[in-house]
Amino acid sequence: MSPLILDDVAYPHDIHAGGGRYDIRAVRVGGSLSFTWRDATERHLLAQRLAASEAHYRLLTTNANDTAVRLADDHTVLWVSPSLETLLGWSPADWEGKSLTEFVTEASVPMLLDSLDKAAAGHSVTTRYQAQARDGVVHWVESRAKPFLDAEGERAGIVATFHLIDAQVAIEQALERRARTDELTDLLNRKEVFERIDASRGKYARTGQAIAVLFCDLDNFKSVNDRHGHAAGDEVLRVMADRIRRCLRSTDDLGARVGGDELLVVLQGVQDLQNAVALADKLRLSAAEPIPIGDTTLMTTVSIGVTLAQPDEKASARADAAMYRAKKLGRNQVIPIEYPSDGEYPSDGNTPNGGVPPAPSHQ
Repeated sequence: MSPLILDDVAYPHDIHAGGGRYDIRAVRVGGSLSFTWRDATERHLLAQRLAASEAHYRLLTTNANDTAVRLADDHTVLWVSPSLETLLGWSPADWEGKSLTEFVTEASVPMLLDSLDKAAAGHSVTTRYQAQARDGVVHWVESRAKPFLDAEGERAGIVATFHLIDAQVAIEQALERRARTDELTDLLNRKEVFERIDASRGKYARTGQAIAVLFCDLDNFKSVNDRHGHAAGDEVLRVMADRIRRCLRSTDDLGARVGGDELLVVLQGVQDLQNAVALADKLRLSAAEPIPIGDTTLMTTVSIGVTLAQPDEKASARADAAMYRAKKLGRNQVIPIEYPSDGEYPSDGNTPNGGVPPAPSHQ
């Protein structure tokens, strides 16, 4: 007959409140039974405390704002906390055994790998990247990675924690955008556009292309404000900004508001001055289209000065002077000006040499 084996049996006890726990063994010896037992009460209590502790930490990792990930040095996910499902919709099983790079955007992979490699080398690294949720939505996360140390203090891979920062990034991007753009028109502001022009100087020197600067000023804009009010004037500026955006050829081209009714267009990589003039005339025709505002339809035009930017030279000043010349000749015109600034305006043909006239306040 096989021996009887009973582990962790509850048994009432006068000393231990609530009774004790015992491991019991019984075996037949001849015509009798031989019993042995061992007090397992302390082991039982330790197991209870361990289970409670594991449940406690499981709840902590499930409800924590941060998700923790343990990684091998080759970036394979060894373990991830249950809060992953709350943050990104993935279950831990979806990640474990796979490279963490599979769950970030393609553009974020270099940043992620760089931070993990630094962590593997012994550094503590904080970085931002974009992670892919299970539903396909992309989220910004902030991650802190460092070496993972085992019970003996030996490095055994990488540990990282991360949390979502979508709201924080949105606020930062909005503030950055406000610092770079005009609030009314959403075009670039004066400071930003001139910094970008300076940064682009020499970019097309070896290609035979150039950067064209179009200085645009609304004709008789003051009368719009005087007759229809500043709200109507603001709407005219917003409409003109939209028409400028429609005339831009690519995201490399720039539109900016550099003054009250002064707008600047920067065309990157034009073939020559005449190419820029053709694009400026397209903008002039677009600007002349009617603008419906409430029950009123307004008509306005622009005068545009065009030039090509040169290294170490303020092209906007020459374009501004050419624009003033367009106003002097009757408005609603495109006037190009060559470099150097010698006062000749090709589309006029009657302007004498002797320098560019100063630009007074525009009408």
